[in-house]
Amino acid sequence: MILRAGISRLAEIEGALGNIEYFASEAVKEEAVSTPLLDSVRKLREIIYGGLFGIVSKYCDCIERHDDDVYVRLRIVLDNVKSEIEAKLRRIETSKVRDVSIDNVLPINVNIDCKGFKERRRLEIDVRDYRLGKKISVEHVSSAIAAITTLKLIMCFLSMLTDRQFKILVVEEPEEAMSPPQQVLFMMFIRKALDEVKRLVPDKPVFIVITTHSPYITTSVSDVDTYYFYFDRERKIFTAISAPPTRPFIYAEAFQPLIVEEEAGSS
Repeated sequence: MILRAGISRLAEIEGALGNIEYFASEAVKEEAVSTPLLDSVRKLREIIYGGLFGIVSKYCDCIERHDDDVYVRLRIVLDNVKSEIEAKLRRIETSKVRDVSIDNVLPINVNIDCKGFKERRRLEIDVRDYRLGKKISVEHVSSAIAAITTLKLIMCFLSMLTDRQFKILVVEEPEEAMSPPQQVLFMMFIRKALDEVKRLVPDKPVFIVITTHSPYITTSVSDVDTYYFYFDRERKIFTAISAPPTRPFIYAEAFQPLIVEEEAGSS
């Protein structure tokens, strides 16, 4: 969401910073004034880009230190999971859903000019739509751009060279930019990617912590430690229990009678 907000305001931001740079370079003749102004613009650009485009910044940091062989293997893992999800979705056919069409669970690809971002603080993102077979303007892309970038960032992190004994990756609410099938794909990929990294780099354990409100993400894998956080009304504190997601987490059953009643009324 922050990435989308930044992209939509990027021209405006750069226009304002460019005006200050022009003023400092052309209009201000005193070096004692122009130099601090230009330094301030540089620092402002660092702060703005670091905040609005943090996911891009972290991706570019990781891409500089990643292992190509491991990254390629994880790319194959993602492609295999993607094909598996799409095959399952194509088999879905019920009396009520006859027009399910899943051409591509991840319909776009995102490439980032990391050199330009790191050296010149210029954000250039190339977005290509597999369905249309052509490049599309980044301003017209939904939050799916963040979903693809998140997956790429995770692959870079998992394949990043490090001298640490282990790595911990924390992902906060990945469902923000993902459809339900993409959320299932995300967790299936995480599970298989960890297995692949363990096989390729057995001496460097990797731990992933994911916070989520999504039942799709929470129920996509079964062999992980799951904690349910909730507000204890009696003790007036927030607490957690080690347990799989249960009915307090998934409200579909509670709303089902309302859905059935509405469908009966509409028919």
